[in-house]
Amino acid sequence: FGLDYGTAGLIGSVAGFASVLLTLPTTFIAAKLNPKYSIPVVLFVLGGGLIIFGVAQSVPMLFVGKILAAAVANGIASALVIVKIRQVPPEKNTGIQGIQNFVEPIGQVLATLCMAQLLIILGGWRNIHIICGVVILAMIVVWIVSYRDDISVAPEAAAPAAGGSQKGVMKEALKQKSFWLLAIGWPGT
Repeated sequence: FGLDYGTAGLIGSVAGFASVLLTLPTTFIAAKLNPKYSIPVVLFVLGGGLIIFGVAQSVPMLFVGKILAAAVANGIASALVIVKIRQVPPEKNTGIQGIQNFVEPIGQVLATLCMAQLLIILGGWRNIHIICGVVILAMIVVWIVSYRDDISVAPEAAAPAAGGSQKGVMKEALKQKSFWLLAIGWPGT
């Protein structure tokens, strides 16, 4: 594209801005929907954004692809919380969280370590985005075919507390010191 450094930086950072602006709205929406449907919607927009970025023929399309992918990427975390609430017995929740918190950083480190090799093997950034987008879209089919609500965990466990609303939960979280410590500390990691 022959981009100057400023434009390249804007394209790279637009995902962060979109994520900051849209994380709460997409999280609230994803948390209200059944994960059987919310996760495929998130994956569709995420995969579509990656493919648009990979096939972009203009700078505006680069922005569109990045914004679409970033707009929903955090919504999947909320949907997965609902899956865990519905399908993981409370006594096993700590173990499941531990496994997830162990595996996620390993995946991030491996992806970072392998990126140079992937760029060479796959022929550049376009193909990486296209292949990742296609794999994510294929995961929609796998999710829809394999997802089952587990009725062994009481459905009322997945329901919000009586009288509790999304706004009420957020207000309560904002009152907690640990919430603020985590929010401030997370960017430092």
